[in-house]
Formats: sequence, C-alpha cells, structure tokens
Amino acid sequence: MKRTLIFATDGAGIVEAINAIRLDPSIGEQKTGDLTGIYGYDVSYQGTNYEIAYRVEENEEGELVVVILAGTRENFYEELKRYFQELTKGRLKGGFCHV
Repeated sequence: MKRTLIFATDGAGIVEAINAIRLDPSIGEQKTGDLTGIYGYDVSYQGTNYEIAYRVEENEEGELVVVILAGTRENFYEELKRYFQELTKGRLKGGFCHV
C-alpha cells in the first residue's frame, strides 16, 4: 500500500489531509493489536510530524470516515489507546466533525 505524506503549509494542511482520506480511505496505514480497525495517516508541518487516526464505517449511504484523533506523533498512540479505554468504559461519547 502506498502511503502519502501531506506537507501542511498552514491549518489548511490538516483539512487537505482529511479530504485526501475522504477520497481514498485506504491511503492510511492499518494498525494492529490494540488498534486493529484503525488507520493512521501522516502529516508534516515545519519539521513536525502529525498523525491522524481514523476508522471507516459504513452507513446506509455508503462509506463514512470517522476521524478519531489528530495530533503530534509524540505520545500519539498512548493518547489514542487512552481514548479507547475511556470510550469502552462509557466515559466518552463519540462525535462527528464535518469537513
């Protein structure tokens, strides 16, 4: 699977990356283990690497991409695992963001 690295020039870079994911949800890297079912996608801005974690769900109209977390690579996956732990304990509710 070919991975694409988006270089953000401003805040629009994240939006550009999310739009790229919307057009082709398979461009992210599939995660394994505790994060099975999650894709990760890299974005670079001013020498800092960012990650977007998402999953793909289908609804009646077709595919729906759900962005779970976006942030710097430092401690990113630890934060994502904590999010899932809180979600499974019922302490968090999922939400949607339309881009």
